[in-house]
Amino acid sequence: PTCANLTLVSGTVSCSVVLPQGVHALTSQYASTTNYASSTSSVLSETINAEPTTTTVSSGYNPAESGENVTFTATTTASYGSPPGTITFNAAGVAISGCTAVVLSTNATCTTTLPVGTPAITAVYTSSSSNFAGSTSAALTQTVNKVPTTTTLVSNSGSTVTYGMSAAYTATVASLHTTSVTPTGTVT
Repeated sequence: PTCANLTLVSGTVSCSVVLPQGVHALTSQYASTTNYASSTSSVLSETINAEPTTTTVSSGYNPAESGENVTFTATTTASYGSPPGTITFNAAGVAISGCTAVVLSTNATCTTTLPVGTPAITAVYTSSSSNFAGSTSAALTQTVNKVPTTTTLVSNSGSTVTYGMSAAYTATVASLHTTSVTPTGTVT
């Protein structure tokens, strides 16, 4: 960006430009006129810092149960402009599989399942422009509970068994939620 051919008013002129992030060496040059010689200012070094950003993360389902999909949404904002780049979602400091380098438009989303526990979820913004600084969201505690189950026991031999006869029983363990996988493990 340049400011050129500006007219002096009482010996001064102002110019406003938006410079990209970095260090810039700026000068101004006065063109000679009939009565005045040309001159050039000394170099003014101007450092333009990357625009700070703020990243937030939210959960679409908290608490969740083991095996259930949870959608996380990250938003990155800046005071000036829309920050381009990617978001990586982390659980307990480790990138969530399938949720890395998610392209940021208005926001970025990631849908995943997590193991039982309370992992701290963060969203890390990486800028694709030197004009915007990266940022990391505050940690969100995502609770993932065990799926509740019910156990039933039935006699395969009827309700009355004579002493000395073998009796057979069947125990059935089921999830209380139809979207969950059939429970595995042992029954005693």
